[in-house]
Amino acid sequence: MIRLALTLHAAAAGAYWWFQPRAFEVGGRQWFEHEVIAPVVFAVSVATLVPRTRPLAGGLLLGFWIAVAGSVSVVGATPPARAMILVTAAAVAGLAVGLRRGETRRPCAAAAPAGVALGAAFLWCAWAPPATTRPAGGEAPATARETRAPSWRQPGPHVRPGLEFDAASRSGFWTVFDHRRVAAVTRVETDPCGTRIRCWSTLDREVPAHLASAVRVAFTGELRVEGVPWKSGDFIAFRRGRMELLRPTQAEKGPFTTIASWNPHDPVIEFDEWRVQVRGWADQASHAESPTAGWGVSQAAIENLGGELVWSLASTSIGRGWHCVRTAPGTYVFEIVIERRR
Repeated sequence: MIRLALTLHAAAAGAYWWFQPRAFEVGGRQWFEHEVIAPVVFAVSVATLVPRTRPLAGGLLLGFWIAVAGSVSVVGATPPARAMILVTAAAVAGLAVGLRRGETRRPCAAAAPAGVALGAAFLWCAWAPPATTRPAGGEAPATARETRAPSWRQPGPHVRPGLEFDAASRSGFWTVFDHRRVAAVTRVETDPCGTRIRCWSTLDREVPAHLASAVRVAFTGELRVEGVPWKSGDFIAFRRGRMELLRPTQAEKGPFTTIASWNPHDPVIEFDEWRVQVRGWADQASHAESPTAGWGVSQAAIENLGGELVWSLASTSIGRGWHCVRTAPGTYVFEIVIERRR
C-alpha cells in the first residue's frame, strides 16, 4: 500500500514537472520553481521507491509537504486548502513513524529540515512576485461617473471599462487555494458622440490575482490588429522588448509562435465597421515575465476570447497554473477610442 502511494506520488511529480512552462530567465524565481524545484521533487519522489534511499528521500519529501501543505492550510480559504490539513497531518504522522524506527531515525532526522527548506523555497517562488504595473496617477474630474460595476454602452460595441479581478487572492498564493473577486473604484466619462471613453480605476492596495481585466470589448466579425488577421485564441503580449501577436501551441499553452511583432504601443484593433484603441494600456501594463506562460511572455496581455477582447495589466490566464501576479496600488487611466472605419 505504501509502495503504491509512493509510486503514484512519483508519477504525479513527474507529470507536474513535464507540464511546467519553460524558457524563463535563468536565475529568476520562475526559473527556479519550474526548472529546478520541480525536477528535484520528482527525483526525490523516485528515490523513495528504492529501499536503500527511501529513508533519506522520505524524510525530504515529508519535510517538503509539512512546509507546503501546512502553509497552504493556514493561508487558504477554499475546500482544496482545507484538504491540505489532511496532507499536513499525514506528513507529520509519517515523519513521526520514521523518527521512531531505529533504521530510519537518523536519515529522516537529517533530511526533514532540508525538505522543509525545499518547501519554503517552493512557496517563495510560487507566491505572487512584486508588482510591476505602472499606474499613471491623477484624479478623475468632478463630471466623471463613479461605479463599482463598470459597464458602458455607446453606439457600437459593448465596452466594460475598469479594473476587475475575477480570481484574486488575499495572500498572494494560488487562487485554487485562496480565491475572491475584487473590483476597483472606477470613474468614467464619455464625449458627446460616445466615441471616447475616459476611465479612472483606483486601487487603495495592491491586488494579487490570477484572472484580471482593465478593459473588455465585445466584438463580432473578423478581427485585425494593425492590419494583421487575428484568430481566436491568439493574444498580444510583450516579449524581449517587443510587442507580439502570439499563437499558442495548444489552447493558451506554449511554446508560442510569433505572428507579428511591433515596438511596444497601444495597438489599433479593427472588426466589422469599428476601430478600437485603448490608450494608456502599454505604458501602465506589466512587461515582466508571467509565471504561468513561460517563453518570455509578459504578465500583461490582450486576449481574443472569441467574441470578446480583454486588455489586462497583470494576469496569468495564459499558460498553466493558478499563480497570481500583483497589480500595484494607484490610479490607472485609460482612454478607449471607438470609431467607425472609413
